[in-house]
Amino acid sequence: MARKTGSWEWRAAGAGGVLCLGLAVWLICLFPGPRLLAVLGVGPVDGDMRITNCYEATDAQGYADGIACEGRYTPRSADEPRRRITLSGAAEKHRPGTLVEVRTSGGLAFELSGHALSTWVTVTGLILAPFLPLSLGLFASARHARWSVDGDYLLWLIFLVIGALLLGFVVGIPVEIALALFG
Repeated sequence: MARKTGSWEWRAAGAGGVLCLGLAVWLICLFPGPRLLAVLGVGPVDGDMRITNCYEATDAQGYADGIACEGRYTPRSADEPRRRITLSGAAEKHRPGTLVEVRTSGGLAFELSGHALSTWVTVTGLILAPFLPLSLGLFASARHARWSVDGDYLLWLIFLVIGALLLGFVVGIPVEIALALFG
């Protein structure tokens, strides 16, 4: 069936698809985006951190959440004061006194580590997963000028959630191996 010219419902469906993707991008930029960029090392180093102690971190439910280190943060810019900070998702248990270059986001320090990268890639994928099938359904409805219900978008949602979890492992494991081999 050809699309009717001037049909506002289908233009609204297309606009809804764009809004869904825009909302997903906004949520990603708001929540995991800055931390993912800090873990990836995008941008200049924010400062140095002198490690005082490292420990096995746990999440709110008590499950292991990688290695966290505490220490004294010295920013590169003279405007910021020195302060205590936590290195979340450290690549290894650093010895006390070790100086580590870090990037900061949300009051935490980050360095490249497989665990942290896996965590933030997975969170990003899980935020994107519900919005992508919804926007694809709206785009298909706009393209065919009828509400598309035969696209198996729920199945796509399930695949995207599983894919986000697998992508976290696929990204994190090689980074851990590379850091173990090359430091």
